[in-house]
Amino acid sequence: MARMISLLRQIFTVVLLVALCLAKLALAQGTAFTYQGKLTDGANPTSGNFNQQFQLFDALTGDTQVGATFTNPTVAVTSGVFTVQLNFGCAYPLGFLSAYFLIST
Repeated sequence: MARMISLLRQIFTVVLLVALCLAKLALAQGTAFTYQGKLTDGANPTSGNFNQQFQLFDALTGDTQVGATFTNPTVAVTSGVFTVQLNFGCAYPLGFLSAYFLIST
């Protein structure tokens, strides 16, 4: 019986250590993300360098802006496609439990 209790304690300790390690990995996630968009002039894809601003809103209609405006002065666009790294910080009051809408100008 004592041997069984000792074995259960060892298993519990291993499981606890694994859970703590996994929790630490989950907390290491940052707020930055990669956004890929398409830029056109009418129906034609554009190419070149463009100044763009990105804003986050809590509704599709643009009711309330969440966080600050993120300005990216030189965005390279090739055949209408661009990729940028965005980081609005911890501006999400409801986290990812709510929808947010990104607007690029």
